Amino acid sequence: MSQHLVSTTLNEKPIEIMLGWDRPLQHFYMAPLAPEDYFEDDESSEAIAFFKAFSALSVQATYADGTAKLKELVARLQVAIPAEVFIEVEKDGCQNIGNRIQRW
Repeated sequence: MSQHLVSTTLNEKPIEIMLGWDRPLQHFYMAPLAPEDYFEDDESSEAIAFFKAFSALSVQATYADGTAKLKELVARLQVAIPAEVFIEVEKDGCQNIGNRIQRW
């Protein structure tokens, strides 16, 4: 699978988000990369919803869906991910790229 790793913030705390194209499963995915204690001092419902939404979305973002659902979630949660990242992820899907890693 391709991996685009984006350093950003959620609720004013740094977080890394990985998104890309999963070649074997033929879908786009996005997942937060955070330590287990990331929300230990912040039990806000938005933070918890963030993780639940990511878990559900990884199954739903098929090739036909493109990255639109990923963009919607990012916008709703006010997480900054450059538009160029989504363009590159879409290219990965079109070209069925599986072994690309890029940090943003």
